[in-house]
Amino acid sequence: MTTRLARPKMLRCPQHGRVAADRRRISHSVVDGDDTMTVDDVAAWVCPVCATVLAIPHGATGRIAAALQRRSSGAVQELRVPLDLEDLALGVNATLGTAGLGDAFTLPVHLGLQLVGDREAPLPSWQRFDAHKKEGRARPRLHPDIRARLEGLASLWQTDLSTVIRWLSVLAADAILAGLTTTASRVEDAAYGESSSSPSSSASTRPSCR
Repeated sequence: MTTRLARPKMLRCPQHGRVAADRRRISHSVVDGDDTMTVDDVAAWVCPVCATVLAIPHGATGRIAAALQRRSSGAVQELRVPLDLEDLALGVNATLGTAGLGDAFTLPVHLGLQLVGDREAPLPSWQRFDAHKKEGRARPRLHPDIRARLEGLASLWQTDLSTVIRWLSVLAADAILAGLTTTASRVEDAAYGESSSSPSSSASTRPSCR
């Protein structure tokens, strides 16, 4: 069963060429190692003719990652993390409503793997906590196939497994929390009737803090 969510978006369907894709809630099949699992109520852009899934919005990856996390039955990986990074991981779980479903880093790791793709090198922004003192402790639970993918990235990036987990957690936090900040900013601008074309409106329309 699908539920239509928003205006159509122009995307290319392998069967029908360029189409006005519908954004709907669907039951989406996700490959988890050698198995396939179904995640319900995933937002997706689908072809209006054949219902082929054409794209999954970044905002939907949290639901998929949470489902993978709940299914995970792998071993715990212990590592040290900076407290500032732990704050970000907790923020991801709070934002997605998954707080209390296990270690705070399990979901960011899964989400980071969804976002990283086949990038050949980590971005400098993911490494910004590398020099921080690691006073916190993380214990993400990793399915063997997830661990294998992480070890593959560690080999590709010439680093260790713990570092890859920290970097992917930063990637996930940046993607989720930056999107939340952007949304909040747009809501604030709308509340004060601001737009990018009127930069001076901020001083004249916002209430004074004095």
